[in-house]
Amino acid sequence: MSSFNPQKPVQKKEIDFDLIHQCLEDGRFSEASLLLTAGEKSSRPDVLFNTGICFLQAGDFTSAVTVLESAVVEIKKLGPKSKIMKNDLYKKLRVSEIDDGIYLKPMDMNYVETFLEIAQENVLLALKDAYLGCGLTDKARGVVGSLVGDEFAALKKQF
Repeated sequence: MSSFNPQKPVQKKEIDFDLIHQCLEDGRFSEASLLLTAGEKSSRPDVLFNTGICFLQAGDFTSAVTVLESAVVEIKKLGPKSKIMKNDLYKKLRVSEIDDGIYLKPMDMNYVETFLEIAQENVLLALKDAYLGCGLTDKARGVVGSLVGDEFAALKKQF
């Protein structure tokens, strides 16, 4: 007989970040949420962000705000943002990605460390969505107002 038990809860163990990322990329938010919430609470900004997008997907905007605000704090602890030269091609692509909600794609720690400024922007954009979901338009407006760059001009006009 097999030892498989579908009623058995996910065991607490080391977080499998690759599997979480794959589940999120595949749109399997329910499975990703099991993995993200099964282990010890993490202060890693990628884990907090990925948990936040699960809450957004579930429509639990209050919980999304909580973890995304924590993600902002943790990203800021990583040090000063390295300036990436944002060329015209980047800006055109970024505007399109913002319009399409690409900022809600999962991120891993390598992404956060490589693109610290962009990762922080993605967290803030997701936080804007969570604030709007909670009816906190002024907070969402404040988040959008804090974003710097031509690529956010159209978004700022919406507020």
